[in-house]
Amino acid sequence: VIEHEVYDAPGAGVAMAMYNLDESIREFARASLNYGLLRNFPVYLSTKNTILKAYDGRFKDIFQEVYEKEFEAEFKARKLWYEHRLIDDMVASSLKWSGGYVW
Repeated sequence: VIEHEVYDAPGAGVAMAMYNLDESIREFARASLNYGLLRNFPVYLSTKNTILKAYDGRFKDIFQEVYEKEFEAEFKARKLWYEHRLIDDMVASSLKWSGGYVW
């Protein structure tokens, strides 16, 4: 068990905490990438890893690792791709595109 004091609140307020186990992130990556192959679509992961560096950064790193080790060859053989994008960029792109991808 690791304990960290996050904030010593001087009064009433609200807090939020999130966690994901690495294995559940890996399974999410596999499910997303397999769905891309099933549909024959490229796959995009979007995060805000510039703000949530550790949390979103972990998703970005694990997705990239799973893609490279388990899916890259098949994606390339089908002329498909996986790409990480910042959420702001992905939203703007999705408004311009007409579908044909997993996000």
